[in-house]
Amino acid sequence: MGIMVVKTSLNSLVNLIEDSDACSEWNYRCIKEEVLKIVSPTERYKRIEFSTPLIFPNRDSIIYTVRTQDPVTKTVTITFTGKPDFLPKQPSFVRIPKVSGSWILRPLNEDYVELIYQTYSEPGGMVAPIFANQGNQNWVLQTLTNMKDMLNRKKYKNADGLVEELILKK
Repeated sequence: MGIMVVKTSLNSLVNLIEDSDACSEWNYRCIKEEVLKIVSPTERYKRIEFSTPLIFPNRDSIIYTVRTQDPVTKTVTITFTGKPDFLPKQPSFVRIPKVSGSWILRPLNEDYVELIYQTYSEPGGMVAPIFANQGNQNWVLQTLTNMKDMLNRKKYKNADGLVEELILKK
């Protein structure tokens, strides 16, 4: 799990997290992400390809994501769960059999958002989950660091429209 407070908007973070084309620029070890099916504006199936250390074959995962927002606090939660049988396995990748996690985006005020990222996976193949999840600490840190850098881009800085922002009464 990783926690970061960042000067940004909820819409900027949601737009970045849901931008499959940019995933390889911020999600550590992501090679490519593609949307397989859009169920609704807040639900989708995605396939993500990941690079691994040299001695292991690259991995892919199929995830189902759901975005919700608390109408009072404006906290946005994006959960993801593995759906390894949604598509046939790709011959050049080991399918990650179990993955789950969430992004929790909690507005602290009109300028700052607390982001909590947690993930768990069982990578499949010859890698024991205990070893893989020890590596998740670095994965999470690198991902959050990369996200913070990406949020400075104009595309995300001016993002709007996916979720409601926190507006404090003056």
